[in-house]
This record gives sequence, C-alpha cells and structure tokens, in this order.
Amino acid sequence: MDIIFENRYLRTKEVHKEIHSHYFFKRPLVIVEYILLALVMILCILSLPFPDVFPLRSVAIFWLPISVLAVAAMIIQYVKTVNISQKRDLEINDGKPVEVRMILTNDVIETCLVSPETKYHFSYHSIRKIMTTRNYYVLLTEAKHSIVFKKDGFVKGSPDEFLPFVRTKVNKGVK
Repeated sequence: MDIIFENRYLRTKEVHKEIHSHYFFKRPLVIVEYILLALVMILCILSLPFPDVFPLRSVAIFWLPISVLAVAAMIIQYVKTVNISQKRDLEINDGKPVEVRMILTNDVIETCLVSPETKYHFSYHSIRKIMTTRNYYVLLTEAKHSIVFKKDGFVKGSPDEFLPFVRTKVNKGVK
C-alpha cells in the first residue's frame, strides 16, 4: 500500500466551527434562503412605519417574528452541533482533542484516529461532493460522512496536488 498523501491535524473546536459554519451558513442554497429571509424582514420592517408605501402591516406582524425565530433557530442549531461534535471528540479521547491521520493510496482513503486508535476506510467511488473551506478540504460521501483534510496538515504530498488527484479518483458527477 503506497501512501500518496498523508495529512495530520488535531480536531479542535475550531475545526468543528469552520466545517459546520460551511454547512449552516455558506452553502449556495442556504445563502439564497437567507437573502430571501432578509428581504422579507426588510419589507416587514418598512411596512410598520410606512403602511401607505408598503401595505403589508398585517402580514408583517405575523412574518417578522417568524423570520427572526428562523434565523435564531439556525444559529442555535449551529452552536449545538459544534458543541456536540466537540463533546463527542473529548469523550472518546479522555478530554483531549482527537488527533487525526488521513492516508490516501491509489485504492482507498483511510481515516485514522491516532488516539483512540480507530480506522475507517472509504472508497473513492463513495465520494459525492468536494468542498473547500478557508483551512480545510472536505470530501462528502454518499452516506454523508465528512472526510476532512487540513490544508496545511500535509506531511506527504502537497495541497496543490491533492484536489486534482482526488478529482481523478472519484466519480465524474462530483462538484
């Protein structure tokens, strides 16, 4: 088994924040939803002092609190998800951040938790999407597993070679 890429990092709360913030706030569909929600909120707010210009006062009284609650719910869910992910890591590793070692060969992606010692194997064919955040590459599988690589965590191979290599290995429908 020839190792082509090796990536190591500590999975801290900052890792969870960055990865989950992408899911909750930066995906294209979510951005469109937030823009539409912001437009509804602006129209509702403007209809309160200017009912002649924006005759939506009765609708605004209903939609404005719902819009605010929707945004609050999304933020609360993000914070809960980050905290749960971090607590799980600390629980399985005696209160310390989990050390992750990612290995890519020609045939498989192997995720290794160094402490506690655990290994997971993923086929390139199970990758459905490739995402990039500021500091990480995230490969999403068919079953919604996130395979995370830290951009400055490569101890073998380079970040510049990583994405082209992965794209040649996965199915053609991957973004």
